[in-house]
Amino acid sequence: MKKILIIGNDPSIDQIDFTRLDPSIITVGTNRAWMKLLPNYLFFHDPKIFQELEKNPKRLADLKSHSNIIASDWLKQTCRNAKVKVPDYLQTYQRPNKRKYVDCVTTVMDILDRNLFSKRDVVFYIAGVSLTWKSPSHFWKKNPIEGIGNKNDKVWYDKRFDLTYKNFLDLKGRGFKMVSVTPDSRLNKLLRYENIGNLYR
Repeated sequence: MKKILIIGNDPSIDQIDFTRLDPSIITVGTNRAWMKLLPNYLFFHDPKIFQELEKNPKRLADLKSHSNIIASDWLKQTCRNAKVKVPDYLQTYQRPNKRKYVDCVTTVMDILDRNLFSKRDVVFYIAGVSLTWKSPSHFWKKNPIEGIGNKNDKVWYDKRFDLTYKNFLDLKGRGFKMVSVTPDSRLNKLLRYENIGNLYR
């Protein structure tokens, strides 16, 4: 059974020592997780992410060398709306259900299941997904790299946290095997919780 670590952007990921992960763990970073590690897969569907990466060319080059950079078809739509071009280093996949709210974490799990790894053969470990507002809401707000940041507030996030929780309920009902490794996450009422140390070598 493969173990896939999905990495959200909650401040709790600051406490993870990614250098100690067992090498058999497949890492999937979302959005600005690239600021913490070079994951096996990096997933996002907001043009702001690749625009920020372009301002940090060394890191982008490292990602191109070490990671599979993927997105959903939602990125194409947001790029059209923003009148920017989708980067040619990205591989985009269709979302299995276009009526669902497009949070990165459950969207990439759906895409991985349909295209790369069957949910019958993997356990998804969910890190950095508390689905609760924290201030600052994301670890990268303190990062000195120019041009990276997020100004959205609690009201904006709370609605999306609720929709994301519903997406997790849907995945669980469809047979996805999931374990939370995020302390104090709302998901810990829905999923089994384990300490991230269980994934260390």
